[in-house]
Amino acid sequence: MAEAAGMEQPVTEAYVTLLPAGGASGEASGLPVAQAPRVDLKNDHLSYAITWFTLAGALAIIYLLFHLRPRPPGSGPRPSGRPAG
Repeated sequence: MAEAAGMEQPVTEAYVTLLPAGGASGEASGLPVAQAPRVDLKNDHLSYAITWFTLAGALAIIYLLFHLRPRPPGSGPRPSGRPAG
């Protein structure tokens, strides 16, 4: 991607946290200090999986009930376009 943009060196990501005046160690510089980023993400994967698999199961049941129910004679073609029987 750097080549396509005409750049000689690729750009890297950097995370910098500006400490308030006095800094963490009591210095009065107020200069930015490089630190590892603090990432605190919620882990809701299990609840999402349960939700989507439950919805998929409900849809499968609705599909089966709709397509496998008996049709009265002479009601026309089935929803799939195939004739009954």
